[in-house]
Amino acid sequence: MSRLGSTGARIVAGVVLIGFALTGCSDSPVAPEYLPPGQCPPLTAGPTVSPAPPGALPGDFAAVEVRRCTYTMLLAPQSPAAPSPAAADRGWVWQSVQRSAGPLDDLVRALRLPPPERDDSGDTVCPAVATAPVTLALVDAAGRAVLPAVPATACGQPLPEVTAALEALSWTTRAP
Repeated sequence: MSRLGSTGARIVAGVVLIGFALTGCSDSPVAPEYLPPGQCPPLTAGPTVSPAPPGALPGDFAAVEVRRCTYTMLLAPQSPAAPSPAAADRGWVWQSVQRSAGPLDDLVRALRLPPPERDDSGDTVCPAVATAPVTLALVDAAGRAVLPAVPATACGQPLPEVTAALEALSWTTRAP
């Protein structure tokens, strides 16, 4: 009979949890894709807003401002009788709108990058990381907005170039 004890059991449980965290929970990575915009009514509705097809951010579109929605994670489960917009965004609810006047060159360049080719070898390991939807609206001088599709990695995360360009901008927040 093994005498692992409670300390040994905690160590084993910790090693197992670390293993899950490092390898992720999915069996295989998702195909490279463009991330669709999340549910954010201030950005995704209106007559001057048009979704850009994946990979087709208009080449002549001259953005002078970018707006993005921030999200908070919905921790309590929703009643099936009362569906919420969070259901469409895998447990995320929009919280506020942020604006930046740029410079936007790096962001526009990153949004025009293609997603990487899919690695069918099975060697890709995806982290088990919850990522809020990336919902952006690029606005031109005439006030027209385009909702760009965000290029993603094989694991369904925004490309690092997109994340870096967003983090490099100065933002002002407007609450709902």
